[in-house]
Amino acid sequence: FAAFGLCVLSAILGTGEHGLFVAAGKSRSKITYFGTLTQKAPNWYRCSSTRAKEEVVGHVTLNKEHPDMTIECVDDGLGGEFLPLEGATSSYPRVCHIDAKDKGDCERNKGFLTDYIPGAKQYWYKIEKVENNGEQSVLYKFTVPWIFLPPAKQRYKVGCRYPNHEYCFVEATVEPTPPMVEGKRVTCGYPESGPVNLEVDLSKDANFIEIRCGEQHHPQPSTYTLQYCSGDSVDPQKCSPQSLTNIFYDYSSSWWKGKLNGPDGATLTIPPGGFPEEDKSFLVGCSLTVDGPPFCNVKVRVAGNPRKWGRGGGGHPGSGGSQPE
Repeated sequence: FAAFGLCVLSAILGTGEHGLFVAAGKSRSKITYFGTLTQKAPNWYRCSSTRAKEEVVGHVTLNKEHPDMTIECVDDGLGGEFLPLEGATSSYPRVCHIDAKDKGDCERNKGFLTDYIPGAKQYWYKIEKVENNGEQSVLYKFTVPWIFLPPAKQRYKVGCRYPNHEYCFVEATVEPTPPMVEGKRVTCGYPESGPVNLEVDLSKDANFIEIRCGEQHHPQPSTYTLQYCSGDSVDPQKCSPQSLTNIFYDYSSSWWKGKLNGPDGATLTIPPGGFPEEDKSFLVGCSLTVDGPPFCNVKVRVAGNPRKWGRGGGGHPGSGGSQPE
């Protein structure tokens, strides 16, 4: 028998630096084309299928002062679409991870917009078809109501995609809602600059408070329905938990309704007769991560309500108890 060698053919089909690659024995394809991205306004980017040599990534910032952005996908006769696919039209909008490297990576690892902006709705998008000088485009106008801004900064990508593999990316940075106290409502925030210190009052005439950590954040102490932190920080490394019966003699955890990290936060209501006789204060709050900074410290000042008749001894007139002579 004559020995026959095995010939292995290896071929590379090149179409430039962004092309199609094929290897015998390990077939794979990778097609990456950059569309042309231009900026029309601070928070408005326009993408066309005209191929660019280098990728240009847009950047927008959403905050209380500038809560809207626009992605314009030029049709070019090819049918430009939102990236990720159906991300703006689905009942549950989707976005690309901030680390998405290309169109395919985005589609494989896309996430829900609610992972970045809790409470996000599809109707925050207004989709319009427009024509300018014979050129058709689709505008994806997005507005986040400022009250839905997340407690902590978030980043993700969106953009446009085309059937011939072109795409454009725009990075969106969503600034956190400013920490604030509005009447009896406390909204925590987590700025990168460090801890937040907020104060709110409880009194006989205004006997409830509402505290919101944000759905992806964490109550401090975790046993807040039973305990508070002594000192001036809810950082678990500095917090010495104390029983709320030190503040309210007849305290019950049922005075709390909801959850600090629930959609509507938690409300603490002090029933009639539940206030201490002297002014007191206690500290609860929230953290960005599980026991991790930044921390949001909420000092609750409790106005005392002196009792005309003591707990023991003298009874209330007409109660049958002893009365002063």
